[in-house]
Amino acid sequence: GGPDQHRQHGKQTGHDRLLAEECRQCSVVCLLAYTSKQTIRYAIADNMPAYHYSSTDLGLPPPAPLHFRHEQYLANTDFEWHIHPWGQINRISLGILELQLPERTLAAPAEYLVWIPAELPHAAHIRQALDYVSVYVAPALATSLPQRPCLIPQTPLLRALLDDFCQRGVTAMADAWDQHQAQLLLHRLVQAGSVDDYLPD
Repeated sequence: GGPDQHRQHGKQTGHDRLLAEECRQCSVVCLLAYTSKQTIRYAIADNMPAYHYSSTDLGLPPPAPLHFRHEQYLANTDFEWHIHPWGQINRISLGILELQLPERTLAAPAEYLVWIPAELPHAAHIRQALDYVSVYVAPALATSLPQRPCLIPQTPLLRALLDDFCQRGVTAMADAWDQHQAQLLLHRLVQAGSVDDYLPD
């Protein structure tokens, strides 16, 4: 999507404005994301990837406080470099999720959740066919989670809470019960702790 599409989406996600402009100092095109609390800047040159929101993200309502996406992917599925407007919890049903980050590669087995903060560029590879769930987290609540990409162990309670949302096919929170369950899930995510990498036994 071009600048107009990003500006329109900015109204939905809380960005005051999103625009592309030419940077006179470095002579590359820069994407400037203005938010009420911070300014995030990505330089886009001929030899650098351009980071965009997916068309799926652009069509979603803001998480309140969570929003679920349920997908099924075939083996050897690749996702090009992109960003999300909200923090994202990634969950796979089996196998390994491989994420490319700006400074490293992160491999996560199914017993871990992968946390990606909002606006962090990343790419991904899925080795085998699996069920996938993406959980977007509202900005106000994402501040309680790590400010870096990491792995969060799926404790029995976390697994049960996520399984319930998934079995019911929940996307947006439908009622007060979903809201309470979402708050409990977030509290338990914080309590579960995090690790930077998976080290097999």
